[in-house]
Amino acid sequence: MRSYSLIKGAKILLSQEKGFQPSPKPSLPGIKICLAYPNSYFLGMSNLGFQLIYGMLSQRPNLICERVFLPSKDEEEEYRRTKSLLFSLESQIPIRDFEIIAFSLSFELDYLNILRILKLGKIPLFSQERGEDDPLIIAGGACTFLNPEPVASFFDFLVVGEGEEVILEIVELVGRGKGQGSRAKRELLKELSKIPGVYVPSLYEVSYKKDGTIKEVKADKGAPMRIKKRWVKKMSSPPFIITPNTSFKNTYLVELSRGCPFSCRFCMVRACYAPYRIRKKEEIISSINEGLRYTDTIGLLGAAVSAYPRLEEIISYLNEKSAKVKISSLYLGTLNEEIISSLKEGGQRTLTLGLEVGTGKMRRVINKKIDKKVIDLIAKYNFRQLKLYFMIGLPGEEEEDLRAIALLVQEILTILNSQTKVVVNVTPFIPKPYTPFQWVGMEDIKVIAGKLRFLRDFLRRDKRVELNLESSRWALIEAALSRGDRRVSEVIVKAEEKGGNFKDWQDAFEETNLTPSFYANRKREKDEVFPWQSIEGGLNRERLWKEYQKGLEIGDS
Repeated sequence: MRSYSLIKGAKILLSQEKGFQPSPKPSLPGIKICLAYPNSYFLGMSNLGFQLIYGMLSQRPNLICERVFLPSKDEEEEYRRTKSLLFSLESQIPIRDFEIIAFSLSFELDYLNILRILKLGKIPLFSQERGEDDPLIIAGGACTFLNPEPVASFFDFLVVGEGEEVILEIVELVGRGKGQGSRAKRELLKELSKIPGVYVPSLYEVSYKKDGTIKEVKADKGAPMRIKKRWVKKMSSPPFIITPNTSFKNTYLVELSRGCPFSCRFCMVRACYAPYRIRKKEEIISSINEGLRYTDTIGLLGAAVSAYPRLEEIISYLNEKSAKVKISSLYLGTLNEEIISSLKEGGQRTLTLGLEVGTGKMRRVINKKIDKKVIDLIAKYNFRQLKLYFMIGLPGEEEEDLRAIALLVQEILTILNSQTKVVVNVTPFIPKPYTPFQWVGMEDIKVIAGKLRFLRDFLRRDKRVELNLESSRWALIEAALSRGDRRVSEVIVKAEEKGGNFKDWQDAFEETNLTPSFYANRKREKDEVFPWQSIEGGLNRERLWKEYQKGLEIGDS
């Protein structure tokens, strides 16, 4: 049985898309790939990487590439009521009819949604439970760059690195083995493991010590001990889809750079996307001109947009074209008046700044340079809104550092025009793999909750401030998932079965004889075997350790 209302909803979303429109390929004998985003259409189509891979694969003449997203709660109920199988957006065919279902994993808290999508598609959850008639279930994205182990058991293989660099090699190999039975599938996975950047978890066996830490990881004969991360040497610019149903509403996205030229000790961007690469100005102008065929709003994207060396020229070109400009987060150390004035002229109403901390000591701890004089320049141009991002619970943080965050916000309020709204976002620090702080234990959630209450009580006195405080409890779960090992997959299954609230996660950990604090709060020893050690993160471990020690020394001084 198929639900008319679900099909109608899919067609409405498609009708609102502009820009790139893949040509129909109804009778194509080639590989069928379904790109799966484990959250809403709104979030999935706001994701640059997801759009890049979709645009790239959809242009290939021998491929059918479609999309699927996590249904809303009402849609999920309709699927269950009508006993419909979860289907793709474009042609509304069941996702289980595709040869490959490729998940894009950007956030650990989306892991439950992987299982929900597979269940709605009537596809077994674990790789070992799937047979020759089931699609290959694969994943890529930032989470697989760093630590795929908590979800490794769900996937036949994972992509380590930037997908556009390796996906066509994968498709070619899968195409050669299409329709050759279950033995061929086992052999196919072994062949895939020979492609640099492809990780086949079933070819690796993990053993544990009595204290719960990893004893060793053994690779099958022929499988590499470490998975080399793939990265794109020359960034391409496939066409994008424009839709009102994203955070970049009716905006054409243009990537300026990839990676980050800075070395903040807490940040995973450098680990994920090193080396830092920039696109040529001529290529960017070409992408802008393509976007202006469909919309008057261009979004400039990159981890550090204001570090792009010819940003002023790009913004000036957009202003000449009377185009509106949208920019992601800006780095204070590279902002100048020319950039700020050009953004104002281009219609930018909101500026987003990652300040992170409030004192010079903590800026040295995290190795982030900030020029507070830039705030005076921003105030000069009367932006409608200023978004500020801070982090608490970092190594070496003391009470005066926490108070300094509140005082810095107050100082900024006195500088800004009284009509400028200030949105303050505060997140607990989560140690991430392949950063210098990967050895740090996350601060206890009760301590974090107390710090959040202090900032809330201090800052809510001013009506110009909108305060967004991230939950300390959900930060604990995210930290456990980002630093977890393969045993956590059973926790994920149980948490999803129970419903997925915080109490469900607590119970799921308890029932599997694990604790979130073991993964999140525990300080690591220098030579401990990490769950993510089979992944080549791109940064030397000894160098990361030295950076970690340097940060600790500053924090203790």
